[in-house]
Amino acid sequence: MALNALCIAVALSGTEIYQFLITLFLLGVGWNFLFTGCTKLSLQTYSADEKDKAQGALNFSAFTTLAVSSFASGVLVTTRGWMLLNIGSLIPVRLTAAALLWL
Repeated sequence: MALNALCIAVALSGTEIYQFLITLFLLGVGWNFLFTGCTKLSLQTYSADEKDKAQGALNFSAFTTLAVSSFASGVLVTTRGWMLLNIGSLIPVRLTAAALLWL
């Protein structure tokens, strides 16, 4: 979560090329840690015979959400701007952080 929050902070700091590169790096590493952790935590709740179906459903849900988010971010950045897109990104980051703290 810290990497994703840092990613948003760097993205909000400006629009120079080095800021985009740092943002993309932090986003990629942070997303991979969250995806791997989510998969690990989710699959601990299923029995051995249910894990394959559960992982398939989890991956389908995650990548469908990723595809929709990718298209939505393009629309948001062209209609509302770069800053609002990043400020709006704080909502799911904060919700996920709160869920992890609760867990």
